Amino acid sequence: MTTDDIQERVNALLEDAEELDYGAERIAKCEEAVRLADEAKHDVAGYDARLGLIQAAVFGGWPEKGFVAFGWCVAKVDAEPERFRESRALKGFGLLGTDLLWVYKWMTLQVPWYPQLAREQIDRTLDDMERRYRKHGLSLRPVHMNRTRVALECDPDPAAAKAHYDKWQWSPRDHYADCEACEISFRVDYLVERGEHERAFEVAAPLLDGRKKCAEVPHVTYGYLLEPARALGRDELAVTLSEKGLALVEGQRDFVATVAQHVAHLVKRGDLERARILFERHLPFAVGNRIPKRVLDYYVVGRDLFDALADAGTTASLHAPKELGYRGDPSDLRAVAAHFAAEADPIARRFDARNGNDLVSRRTRTGAHAPAR
Repeated sequence: MTTDDIQERVNALLEDAEELDYGAERIAKCEEAVRLADEAKHDVAGYDARLGLIQAAVFGGWPEKGFVAFGWCVAKVDAEPERFRESRALKGFGLLGTDLLWVYKWMTLQVPWYPQLAREQIDRTLDDMERRYRKHGLSLRPVHMNRTRVALECDPDPAAAKAHYDKWQWSPRDHYADCEACEISFRVDYLVERGEHERAFEVAAPLLDGRKKCAEVPHVTYGYLLEPARALGRDELAVTLSEKGLALVEGQRDFVATVAQHVAHLVKRGDLERARILFERHLPFAVGNRIPKRVLDYYVVGRDLFDALADAGTTASLHAPKELGYRGDPSDLRAVAAHFAAEADPIARRFDARNGNDLVSRRTRTGAHAPAR
């Protein structure tokens, strides 16, 4: 089989993958393309296959598979830059396909969610992204946007995020900028974190009225706005946001942290039975999830939910996959809440140790309100 035949077969597998929804089947199709290229020792085809795998893994709920492929691609580009192009952007023609520079945005978005990744490692990855964008004369808008995300996740001083946020807002858009819907949604997220609730709704208007949208927006945005709606006393709006938001994210593994926000909303409204049903339906997506931030958010919600059920004197039982590891009485709601707390606390402490502060532990003590980034 010639190298052209290998490339053609890899391309066919990647095209087949693009026809599939994000999830295990699409990831498997991309992994098949990687294996085919590697067995033939066709590194160029392997490079293309891994770019496809990164996208499938990041948006399919298994981003750790993307990290390995990303490291391989970075090493190839640095070793042979003429053979493995990090940018497919041609001046005046926009972006032709996913490339390494675009993938950097996905990777630097994900890294704060893993406490095992040191803060220095996160900053080095962002510095490396910035270096590569500067080399190609690109706007640093995506870099500043993701530095803002990292600061929100890791730094207790709001000024740290504000400094990066201002640079992001003043940087020009080019063909490597995130879509407008994603940028608006993150602005909403940022404003909610700062307690600027009225402003968050003003910024969210193009998403809420359908003028701007994408694959994940306004799905996640509805979750961000639940707490601000309650804080502003707009209870009917909060109900509407929850109904519309849940219609977009229910039953989807990659939106488990957004579902946690909806469960927290129902708990605070006192709709405990509906909250329990929603929580248990999506609990398998959290148990064993490879993203510690998502596990933490979901388990904190579980703690709050089952404490609220116990406080209300509710008769209920936990229905959970055995992988959760709970071996107590499923009808002892206080014990169930304590189990979720015991599972969440070590994860929060790992984030605190990584960040060098107690930001995450303080957030988890006050309830699972952190945005599902």
